[in-house]
Amino acid sequence: IGLGAVSNGLGRGLDSGGTVTIETPGGAVTRSQGEIDTLNRRLEEAARRMEQAHRSGDGAGVASGIGDALKAVTAAAPAGDRKPVPSRSLKDWLPSTLAGLERTDFEVNDGQALGIGGSMARARYGSGAHTVELEIVDAGGAAGVLALVAGLVQGERETATETERSYPVGKRKIFEKQRKDGSYSERTTILANGVMVRAEARGLGGDALQAALEKLDLARLERP
Repeated sequence: IGLGAVSNGLGRGLDSGGTVTIETPGGAVTRSQGEIDTLNRRLEEAARRMEQAHRSGDGAGVASGIGDALKAVTAAAPAGDRKPVPSRSLKDWLPSTLAGLERTDFEVNDGQALGIGGSMARARYGSGAHTVELEIVDAGGAAGVLALVAGLVQGERETATETERSYPVGKRKIFEKQRKDGSYSERTTILANGVMVRAEARGLGGDALQAALEKLDLARLERP
């Protein structure tokens, strides 16, 4: 959903001259319609591969897709020089319980985990019909580009069975998706510095997931 927001945001950000200008950590960048189309195609392909890897439980494939997406974004705009949050800090940050569910396993990676340098952590809570998967991804200076581009789009969509929303909260960007029967919900928060925190829940509605995530110390991940 985060990649979709980036892709849609770039398309909607085009002005009448067929260009878009983004203020990035490395300075203002202007790109043409053709360059934006190329970036969109790369993001769509990365998102497709990530979805396939996620469905098959291939954690390495998900990480590879994230890395490819961030490479595409940083190729289109210069990144800043912020260092990613060390994986040991992400490990310490992961809560032992979430939404009343005990943590059952976790994984953290550092260095070149994303193919461009960065850090990530993933944890699972609960079992059976009630589970939450929590993931944090930080690409350092490149993450700032993601945060800025994601801010170009906001809106909502609703079907007979699902709802989706994307909106800002201060300098953060929120992306939500949930089924109306409460069987599934997900929430992605892109922090002010570009760190992405994503939670996917089964057997837990959107309101309950949001309440659980609001108890997390997200500000700690935004500190220098």
